[in-house]
Formats: sequence, C-alpha cells, structure tokens
Amino acid sequence: MIATFTKLYSSTRGEVTPDEYAMAEQIVTEKFATESWLYGVP
Repeated sequence: MIATFTKLYSSTRGEVTPDEYAMAEQIVTEKFATESWLYGVP
C-alpha cells in the first residue's frame, strides 16, 4: 500500500520532526479538542 501511494503521488518517506509534532499538538489543543469543534453543528 505504501509503495502504491508513493508511486501514485511521487512522495518520499520521512519522519515527523519534533517541531512538526509540537505544532500538531498545539493545533489539537487549541482547535480540535475544543467544545465548539467537537459539538458544534455547522
């Protein structure tokens, strides 16, 4: 599955950097884990 995705989208494998991980955690805390995000109806 990984090989197919890599071929179809010309991607390369990599690692998540500590900065990227910290940014993702911040977005979760500030946006995706909020009451308005979890229970809001658009």
